[in-house]
Amino acid sequence: MYESIERSQGNLLQALDENYFPLVIQHIDMITKEPTDIEFFYSLEVRNYCAFTINDTNNLIYEYGQTLKQVQKVLQMMAEY
Repeated sequence: MYESIERSQGNLLQALDENYFPLVIQHIDMITKEPTDIEFFYSLEVRNYCAFTINDTNNLIYEYGQTLKQVQKVLQMMAEY
């Protein structure tokens, strides 16, 4: 499960690094730290990236929870043994 979590995290970070962050940076004046097109930040493209990120983050949280349950079961079995 740890390998699955690591792979999922890597995929999410890669998608953000290669797609979302460059897109956002294109719409920010890095000198003034002001958006160059405020409407962009309300666009469907940004909304979809947010939905994608929330979905992937929720999946990771679920995977962590499942892994924690398995670890707790193993610890309980070890204590009983």
